[in-house]
Amino acid sequence: MPSVLYNNGMSKYRFSPLTIILLSCTLYLPLLKNFFWSDDWYFLWISRISNFREFLQFFSFGNNLHSTPMYRPLSTQVFFSVFQNLFGLHAAVYYFFSILVWAVGLYLLYVLLQKIFEDKSYSLLTLGIYGLSASHFARLSYVSAFQEVLMFTAGIAAVYWTVSYTHLDVYKRQVISDIDF
Repeated sequence: MPSVLYNNGMSKYRFSPLTIILLSCTLYLPLLKNFFWSDDWYFLWISRISNFREFLQFFSFGNNLHSTPMYRPLSTQVFFSVFQNLFGLHAAVYYFFSILVWAVGLYLLYVLLQKIFEDKSYSLLTLGIYGLSASHFARLSYVSAFQEVLMFTAGIAAVYWTVSYTHLDVYKRQVISDIDF
């Protein structure tokens, strides 16, 4: 196995999951200068609410002013509504939160990989390849794609919890995993 250590004969540089996650996130910091575009405006518009009844319409399967053809109320309407009420149209906050949730997902991925591989080198190498993949650019450079970031983080958390609680019976593990989804 290739080691994730670099040895030039004089010193060793160790990579930690935090180093890889911070490096991955640093690559996306220029996105904080972006503004909203495309579907972002649509989600900002349908997420404007003035009372609790309208909030409940986010979760309706019927056609109303606050519903979309894609039923993803937590990662779209609730996300946009909460952030719009708290931060207005300051897009950097939306991008920063998306990057933060993605970083949590990367950490959970590393912890899961540790359980699977039981080898820090494999786990770090896999995390590095995944965390530095160019495929994340579209997810993180588009506020409306927060649903994909949240899906990654929640999915990894569900798998981790399912694997971690093997001492529980199957029913209890399924309930814990379902709560996450």
